[in-house]
Amino acid sequence: MRAGDLVAIHGEYESGSTLGFYLRRSDIHIVEGRSSNLWYGSFFPDAPPIFETPASFAAKWPGSQRIFLWQAVSLPDAPKPLTNLPGPMYVLATGGGKEILSNQPNR
Repeated sequence: MRAGDLVAIHGEYESGSTLGFYLRRSDIHIVEGRSSNLWYGSFFPDAPPIFETPASFAAKWPGSQRIFLWQAVSLPDAPKPLTNLPGPMYVLATGGGKEILSNQPNR
């Protein structure tokens, strides 16, 4: 993983919040995650531009920036996994009902 790579959590931030801690990143994007504790503040004019819709995220997917997507695939109350992103999808890791996808293969 490199500094310019985009990291995203699909669903509520709380479900993958440890990513920010362990990756030491404060710029993790959230796809379909305007809910719970983040909902109210996510609409403030000075909120960071990290909240993505499936359409805005899909527009980024085929670009040259490497993207990592963390998502639950078999956990209760998780949104339906994003499976129809434009371009290739590479499964980098799976476990515990979760997976990490990328728009580029492992280097």
